[in-house]
Amino acid sequence: MSDEHTFIRRLNGPVLILMVMAALGIMVVAWSVIGSSPVTAIGVTVLVAAAALALGLLALRVKLTVRSDGVTVSMLGNSETIPASSITGVSRGPVTGIKEGAGLRFVGQTGRDTGYLVGGETVRIDAAAHSYLVSSDAVEDVITAIEKITARH
Repeated sequence: MSDEHTFIRRLNGPVLILMVMAALGIMVVAWSVIGSSPVTAIGVTVLVAAAALALGLLALRVKLTVRSDGVTVSMLGNSETIPASSITGVSRGPVTGIKEGAGLRFVGQTGRDTGYLVGGETVRIDAAAHSYLVSSDAVEDVITAIEKITARH
């Protein structure tokens, strides 16, 4: 087994469809403002911003890297490393979607757990301080990789 395993999950499913539809709706409104208003600079600005938002949504992803010393989760420029010695458990988490949203967020019953969500299946990583919910399309592989590094500690 290699020392490092990287798992990437992109925004997908109903969450992606809803967000892209919202961005397209903004673009349609901006286009109509451009055509019917002498203040076209505002319409063009809104159109460009909506297009950038749509492209950003297509690039939204969560990256989970399992190394011998711990697990690093990153999304939207945020990165957090969970030391292997502090991991107390790993399991299959709930399937997330529109209700839970996408992005970096607080989740769980207490609202103190950290979610790195893009929709779909998740892995729950329990650590000494709190828990993490991370979207993954290879849940069993992630669980196996994390269990191997925690067995060594």
